[in-house]
Amino acid sequence: MGAADPTGGLLLASEFDLTSAGFSPPDGKFIHAALMYSGGGAPPSVRWGPQPLAASGTVFGAGLDALGRSLVITGGRLAGSVTAQWFDRDGTAPTGEFELLIGFVPGSSTWFEATPRPTIPSPQEPATRATSRWPRTG
Repeated sequence: MGAADPTGGLLLASEFDLTSAGFSPPDGKFIHAALMYSGGGAPPSVRWGPQPLAASGTVFGAGLDALGRSLVITGGRLAGSVTAQWFDRDGTAPTGEFELLIGFVPGSSTWFEATPRPTIPSPQEPATRATSRWPRTG
């Protein structure tokens, strides 16, 4: 699963075979992780990662906010549970796995998309601060 970074780059979240890159995944072959590439006019290079995901469930979606912070959406431990994890712009994880939805019944082809909410300046919130609300379902 992938998502474009509005500040330039690409987030990937999946099972990665990193044995050829010199990494030592826990199971010896694959790592369930997020990986961010830089971009925006320069040759692609790894900005951060791979960072292991706190959730072991299938990756259902990914998105980035206007400041380049990443959200990876995954299947939770319990049936009908959808969870997620945030990553800061430098790849550190300020959260572990947290629950987004409970009692969710997926269709035959289900995924989640995340989009930054436009920033609207107000006296309480300076124009330089961007905010997002995750996820929107409908």
